[in-house]
Amino acid sequence: MVVAAIRREQVKQGPNAGAWFTHRGHDGRLTSIEIRGPDYRGFSTGGNKTLFRLPDAPIGSRLPVTQLAVTEAPIDAISLAAIEKLRADTFYISTAGGMGPHTLEALD
Repeated sequence: MVVAAIRREQVKQGPNAGAWFTHRGHDGRLTSIEIRGPDYRGFSTGGNKTLFRLPDAPIGSRLPVTQLAVTEAPIDAISLAAIEKLRADTFYISTAGGMGPHTLEALD
């Protein structure tokens, strides 16, 4: 699952043993990069925190979703998707540990 997320450029290796996770809007447009590492947790400068989404396809371009799996961290969403073998009826998301104005908008 991690390899698939890397291939779709949802996850990248960052400096200092960190990982970068994409946050995208409903249209699939990149809104921010969530940065997580052993000694740092934050977001790219100038970005709007929304949701890490798995799969990352824009809303409306996939089968109807009957389940929403909400996690705190992107790696938790990726791990759950791996355990469940990325169910086609489930949207796996993470909130980066909190809700902001753009996060609530994305959940709506």
